[in-house]
Amino acid sequence: GILMPVSSRISEIIPRTTAKVVSSGNMLLDRLHQLVPEQREKYKQLKSQKGDVVVDHITVSQILSGMKSLKTLFCDTSKLDSNTGIRLRGRTIEELQQLLPGVPRPGLRKGQPLPEATLWLLLTGDMPNADQVEFIRSELLRRSTISKRVQDSLASLPKDSHPMTQFIQGILFCQPDSVFAAKYNTTTHKQLWECAVEDCLDIIAKAPFIASYIYNNSFKDGKMPDIDKNLDISAAFNRTMGFGPGGNPLKPAFINPQESADSFDEFMRLYFTIHCDHEGGNVSAHATKLIGSTLSDPYLSFAGGMAGLAGPLHGRANQEVLTWTLQVYDEIKKRGCPITEEIIHEMAVKTLNLGHVIPGFGHAVLRVTDPRYTAQHKFALQHLPQDELFHLVCKVYDTIPQILMATGKVKNPWPNVDAHSGSILYYYGLRETTFYTVLFGVSRAIGTLSQFIWDRAMNLPIERPDSVNFQVLNELIERNEAVKGKL
Repeated sequence: GILMPVSSRISEIIPRTTAKVVSSGNMLLDRLHQLVPEQREKYKQLKSQKGDVVVDHITVSQILSGMKSLKTLFCDTSKLDSNTGIRLRGRTIEELQQLLPGVPRPGLRKGQPLPEATLWLLLTGDMPNADQVEFIRSELLRRSTISKRVQDSLASLPKDSHPMTQFIQGILFCQPDSVFAAKYNTTTHKQLWECAVEDCLDIIAKAPFIASYIYNNSFKDGKMPDIDKNLDISAAFNRTMGFGPGGNPLKPAFINPQESADSFDEFMRLYFTIHCDHEGGNVSAHATKLIGSTLSDPYLSFAGGMAGLAGPLHGRANQEVLTWTLQVYDEIKKRGCPITEEIIHEMAVKTLNLGHVIPGFGHAVLRVTDPRYTAQHKFALQHLPQDELFHLVCKVYDTIPQILMATGKVKNPWPNVDAHSGSILYYYGLRETTFYTVLFGVSRAIGTLSQFIWDRAMNLPIERPDSVNFQVLNELIERNEAVKGKL
């Protein structure tokens, strides 16, 4: 149950930062008020004492290739390692599954990490206890109601608009309620982070139900069930889209009925956790960070990040993966043959010969199989091991990397997170592929807005990298080569 009273608005109970933090009655704000002065001092000391230390170099290829791997951004919530994958506050995906609290499941496997617990970890760096998770759960669901004004605005959008277009609009429809924007002219820059907390929690709370409203309006009868505020946010989200704890599989493929009775709720908890944050340089995180550095409010910043996520080379890749996988599956069914490496090889080569990439494989940073893929694979082995589409995904994994390696053009032939998520969603009955990127966006709110809060808490400056044209770049090259010639 709820363990303490929650203020109607966090901004009304935030104490001014002082040497001694007075309890606000809000455990998240109390913890952040302890952490912010410590982190600001660490930032100040590092910049003043080590500001001139060279930590990286830049090549022409990096300038011309999307700034890949350039160390130019500060992000403390997560770090992506090319060999071990993403770490949220230093913890791998496997460690998060072991250590973050889940829903109690007496007599069954430990529950998947609750996104509420993941949010606490990202914001504070602490592994949350049950009381802290319950506080976040109740706080988010208290904020989750979508106003009639926003619902009416969403209903006015063309139903054939892409769900991501609607999702971005939905976030922007909420922007008039921004505390950050309202208080900007009366709040010091050093205190704006407190307003950012207010807005960011509102967005994280409302995003799932903006998404479910879009789902119901675009694909169902337009009626959205009431939000059950006694549930965790993932389960509440599923109910508003018409899915029970076990989803709506057309052909159940589980082995243990008891273990899989709540498996769609469990998958959504896992999905929201593993998609939430991927350091600061990916398009959606960086766009949110970049816009936020101008002191635009969280609604405008996050909407910009979601516009980036909508691109097929970023968040929309999960939609592209399932589309390709289903094309292979349909071809196999049409031929009436079993799922074999030979037919997958044929379809993959055909795709490559058309000049297309095979979606779901490769990554700009990773050089191994994405641990987020592995987490989903293990989940599928537990809950849908007999599903035909899952068997195809497994066979694709066995086949595609060798094909890509043989081209000699691919640095990372291994699957990323997108290579698996769509097939699991499809199994549980969520088959509207254009909606998949919206799910990604709901999850990504947790990470990008945790970064936003800390960027404002650290009072990071506006981003303004330099750009070069061909003339300047050639001059730099000549100067560098001249220096080398004298050595």
